[in-house]
Amino acid sequence: MAALFFSLVLTVVLPTITAVTNDSRSDFIRTSCDTTLYPSLCYDSLSVYSDSIKQSPSQLARAAVSVSLKSTQKASALVARLGHSTREHGSVRDCAENLADALDQVKRSARELSRLSRAGFRLQMGNVQTWLSAAITNDDTCMDGFDGSGESDGGGVTALSGRVSCAKQVTSNALALVNNLAETQE
Repeated sequence: MAALFFSLVLTVVLPTITAVTNDSRSDFIRTSCDTTLYPSLCYDSLSVYSDSIKQSPSQLARAAVSVSLKSTQKASALVARLGHSTREHGSVRDCAENLADALDQVKRSARELSRLSRAGFRLQMGNVQTWLSAAITNDDTCMDGFDGSGESDGGGVTALSGRVSCAKQVTSNALALVNNLAETQE
């Protein structure tokens, strides 16, 4: 009889508890993402990390910076592949430099978030906020060189524009979530 009761508990109660936990994690991510400029993109890119984020603002910020890092790496890889294959060679070179700087800034942010401490929290958060803001500026500057270039390169600039725009948006979301973390810890 006890085995039957235990089996019933495992098949009925445990899935319910798991569903409630997953719902609350999703709600936490959705509510947090509502404070960003791109809430749908934020939720879509971070909900896959709900098990590691749980309901932790610091884990959410770390995950958001990780998404930013991956997106910036993809944009940087694309601009490197474009290299000489476009008539916009000078603009591509400039963009590559901007994206290399953005990548460095997002990497610094990820490292800083991985070693947060109570004693240095405000300084660390200030560093991360500055670096993410600079990464967004570098994304913008990258695309400034292509204004009015059209699609004379067979669509390479258009593809790059999409990648850089995505990197900029997820970095903006990461910055908003880092700002939220900084405010909740003060």
